[in-house]
Amino acid sequence: MDVWYHGSIYKFDTFPIFTHFGTEKAGMDAIGKQLRRHPRDRNGGFRHSNLTVTAPRLHAVEFTEKKWPKASKDFGSTTKLALAKALDDICGYSRNNGYFIQFYEHHHQIMKGKEKNEIDHELHFNLDGVRDAFLAKGIKAFLYPNNVEDRGSISLCVVSPNLAGLTRLSYTELSREDLESSLAGTFFDPQQHIDNMSFNKCWEIAYPEPDVTE
Repeated sequence: MDVWYHGSIYKFDTFPIFTHFGTEKAGMDAIGKQLRRHPRDRNGGFRHSNLTVTAPRLHAVEFTEKKWPKASKDFGSTTKLALAKALDDICGYSRNNGYFIQFYEHHHQIMKGKEKNEIDHELHFNLDGVRDAFLAKGIKAFLYPNNVEDRGSISLCVVSPNLAGLTRLSYTELSREDLESSLAGTFFDPQQHIDNMSFNKCWEIAYPEPDVTE
């Protein structure tokens, strides 16, 4: 794939480490997931939910490098421990003698006595150590089979966008109707209630109507 896509409802200037890119459909699904999660993440105090929410954007990028190592499966969320599992998988290490066990032990040492939100932040955002482990192996990005967004497609997790030869091509702003059409029949189908909240309610929280008073 020459052009890769990243969908987001948040405004940002640069792509952070471990940004995911995939098919155009995967980018649309990612936007649907972010909309669904935004109320919960905001209430939980996740840092990304405090970023400025912008119109849903589908970013198109390309990379100078074309060949990447591939993980055998989708290891789930971009957390320190999931990424360590992916690195072990790519390198052929077992979970007992690879990077996972190192980060697992370190995680539990520093988590003692911390609140859940602190643990969540440590897992999701304190990723410099696992990034350095990937780069030490010469891995700037890796492919994986996506089991969520555009299920069955191949996506790309970019360890360090600054080092991977990423070039932004363009972005497209999507309407509510665009998303409703694209998400129909997927896990993020607008007709489904997720976490007891409808797609319409999630949209209204992310994009409240202006308060017009006479």
